[in-house]
Amino acid sequence: MNTENIQTPNKDGARTAISYIRFSSRKQAPGVSVERQLDLTRDFCKRHKLNLDESRSIRDPALSAFRGVNTAKGNLSTFIKAVEAGKIEKHTVLCVEALDRITRQETTEAVHLLTELLLLGVEIGLVSDDKILTHETIKNSSVELIVAITYLIRGHDESRMKSSRTGDA
Repeated sequence: MNTENIQTPNKDGARTAISYIRFSSRKQAPGVSVERQLDLTRDFCKRHKLNLDESRSIRDPALSAFRGVNTAKGNLSTFIKAVEAGKIEKHTVLCVEALDRITRQETTEAVHLLTELLLLGVEIGLVSDDKILTHETIKNSSVELIVAITYLIRGHDESRMKSSRTGDA
């Protein structure tokens, strides 16, 4: 992800959205994962009147989120550092198909990442749920946090089962 000159004015006062696209293995590369995630994000941005800046799209192809490789070495890590450095403006919406695109780590790390992003001022567009999580929505509704944590737990459990099955095979 190129973070040079990343602060650009929004068109028509709309909030800027950046897509985050990730899939776990090289075997998925020839499939339609990238196109599906991007098409769904485009539709989401239209519905929510967001300016999707595709030039700043973040992609972590074939990077696992189960052990946090995407947040340690991937482009999501670069994005977080750019936010921390003030190169990404507050209230930018990071659009993801679902929370498990960001992380599939165990609950404590997953919740930490989610709250870190929100506290940094990043808003998270959950394409599959058709909603945007913000620091304010979580602060005003604990239920939103509980639902998000439930999704994070489910994502981790699915990856843990797949990992176990693969190891058993």
